[in-house]
Amino acid sequence: MKRIITSICLLFSAFLLPWWVTISIAIVGIFLFAHFYEGIGAGLLLYVLYAGGSTQFLASTFWLPVVLIGMYAGIQGLKRFIILYQ
Repeated sequence: MKRIITSICLLFSAFLLPWWVTISIAIVGIFLFAHFYEGIGAGLLLYVLYAGGSTQFLASTFWLPVVLIGMYAGIQGLKRFIILYQ
């Protein structure tokens, strides 16, 4: 039930709140729940809704999914070293 409420809050925050609130909720969700893929979906939703077009290589649409998946994998790896998850 907590995961559903967190996912709904994440969805509403993507539309109604600043980006940093949505990212904060996603990071907390990734730490609290196993396999919280909704955080990656929220990041992609933010990008689709609010990103402007750019012709620069580092601002291309390729990098956001790579960064989001990398952050997710990094946080999952970091969970192993936290006492609460052992």
